[in-house]
Amino acid sequence: MANLQIKGIDNDIYDHLKALAATEHRSVSQQVLFLVRAYLAGTNHSNSIKTPAEVLLELSGSWEGSRGPEEIKENVMVIKKLKDVPFANLQGYENVKKKIVIGPDDGSKEIVLRYFSLKPGGKSPHHSHDFPHLVKIEAGNGIMTDAMGNDHPLQPGDYVYVNDNETHQFRNAGSGPFDFICIVPQRGEV
Repeated sequence: MANLQIKGIDNDIYDHLKALAATEHRSVSQQVLFLVRAYLAGTNHSNSIKTPAEVLLELSGSWEGSRGPEEIKENVMVIKKLKDVPFANLQGYENVKKKIVIGPDDGSKEIVLRYFSLKPGGKSPHHSHDFPHLVKIEAGNGIMTDAMGNDHPLQPGDYVYVNDNETHQFRNAGSGPFDFICIVPQRGEV
């Protein structure tokens, strides 16, 4: 496995990063990725934000082993905490918020893991598209309406598979937030 070294880092900074990483149950490398990502997100460079792997590669001082930077970049694992992921700009949906937890910016080339939170009264349109969904209900009570208009109650721990071109709608049926994880192919997150 490659050993990542960061140019110009002194022992005090490293010790501080190590302690901070331990409190968040991350490795030092994961903590550096988290801090760089948080910094870039806060600087409003949305058009030029690089993936954490690209930033870390630029900061790297040396690699041990025969793998080059591109191969190493392809194999960087990404671990995130939901609370650290900002809500995406979602227009046209009333009382619905979305987070892109893992996606292309994290190196995922095929799938996107999204987290939706629907406030009371929140709902998706009754729609279909040419890609499937995998859904896990995390919190609250909701309803999934199928193509025939049948309502299916949903609660935490329920799983839903929505096939390609299947008409569906998710809506909050409770008095608190209705939250769910939704995994789609990359083409489903535009």
